[in-house]
Amino acid sequence: MKKLNSFTLKNMTIEKMKEMINETKKDKKERQFDFCNCPKNNVLFHANECTGNECEVESRRICVEGEFVGSYHTHPQPFSEQPSTGDLFNIMRDSMGCIGSAKTNRIKCYLFDRNKGYDYIKETYGQVQKVDNIEIDIVGGYSKKPELWPEIARKLENLKIKNDTINKYFRIVQIMNEKRD
Repeated sequence: MKKLNSFTLKNMTIEKMKEMINETKKDKKERQFDFCNCPKNNVLFHANECTGNECEVESRRICVEGEFVGSYHTHPQPFSEQPSTGDLFNIMRDSMGCIGSAKTNRIKCYLFDRNKGYDYIKETYGQVQKVDNIEIDIVGGYSKKPELWPEIARKLENLKIKNDTINKYFRIVQIMNEKRD
């Protein structure tokens, strides 16, 4: 089990996350599920699984039982478990998001403290918006050309302003850190 702020992530859910990485490796499609909180014990369980395309999935953000608290999704090759700026905006909105990478076999959860107040949220939003504008310039019209994705992935992962922003405003919890086969 892994502790995420006041929530606990059970081994069964972590195994599901690993399984989704393996499925993404096979078909190169992102996979996603929502985290719902069991109010009795703050244990997270997964709901609303879906398969997207090579670069996108969409959370339903609904829980039949418990309360929605965030989501998990996979990134196919050649992308790591580093969040895109779209992911960062979602994490800010939801307070939590986890990403698994078919490239690295790692899973990381990113936590955002919405209780720090309006000024902090505004400052974070402004910084993530700056990163987003830079990423848009890097990706440009190339996002539809998979042959250029490795080069794009390298540029995005080495973007210092993004790494600094993630480290300053988001808490990172390593869930799985395995070496590639």
